[in-house]
Amino acid sequence: MGIFSQNFNRPGPGVPKNAPKKKGIARYFEMLFRDFSTLWKASMLLSICMIPMLVVIFLLFAPLFDYFVSGNVASLLPLSMILIFILLIGVSGMLLGPALCACHSVILKIVRDEPGFFWHDFKKAWRSCWKQSYLISAVFSMLIALDFVSLCLFFGGSHQNATDGLTSTLLLGCIVLSLVIFFGVWFISCLQIVFMNIPTAGVLKNSLLLLFGRLPRMVPATLIHIVFLLACFLWMPLAPIILLIGVPGLIMLWTDMLAWPPMDEVFKLEEQLKELREKELSGEKSSISD
Repeated sequence: MGIFSQNFNRPGPGVPKNAPKKKGIARYFEMLFRDFSTLWKASMLLSICMIPMLVVIFLLFAPLFDYFVSGNVASLLPLSMILIFILLIGVSGMLLGPALCACHSVILKIVRDEPGFFWHDFKKAWRSCWKQSYLISAVFSMLIALDFVSLCLFFGGSHQNATDGLTSTLLLGCIVLSLVIFFGVWFISCLQIVFMNIPTAGVLKNSLLLLFGRLPRMVPATLIHIVFLLACFLWMPLAPIILLIGVPGLIMLWTDMLAWPPMDEVFKLEEQLKELREKELSGEKSSISD
């Protein structure tokens, strides 16, 4: 039609019915642009639940960061205060656990191209996951906080040549390895809690096996989380801005995109979810016919 025609809604070529899904970075940006509002809302709710932990982290790591940078021993907190702050991080981690599971539930629906209603899905996941997630998150948040304290003490001590040689290299390697293991097991545990109803010991065992059994995907997903946390630590004044613009949701989208295929491959989750939906639909139809 001409430029002055009344019909300005000429249909485009569309997408072929059997067109393959995009992969990699193209797939990520497709989901990002399509569901950015959902990701931002999930990120905001997660950030609100993180506020108690962020306050404790700032009180603990502000002095440690000075020691990390300058090696000034006078800036260190007493050991008793450090342990109290780590315990408070664990207490605040109880609130973070259900929020993480609820966010993963919402974001995994985006990854799986399953339609959903944000508030309903978030509340449903929170209610179903909080009993198992709060204790796991409390323990792992304390362990990860201990690792970050160890890193600060290690690099702060290096300014005074308190650590050197092979011993320091092995010590740093152990700290980094434990950080990867703790974070990876916590991350994979949250994903399992969303979809699977198994005891906590089984969740932790499966998480450890998945972390090392599916290294090409699980370790990069874990490292993305760790790099994000390190960036927030090194540029602490910018952390509130990072949270406000919804960066946690963008990070979780990428890590869930990496972690979902191996989890589905191992546990056949998509098949189980499909069977569950069919049972629900058949139940609704039978109730309507009655």
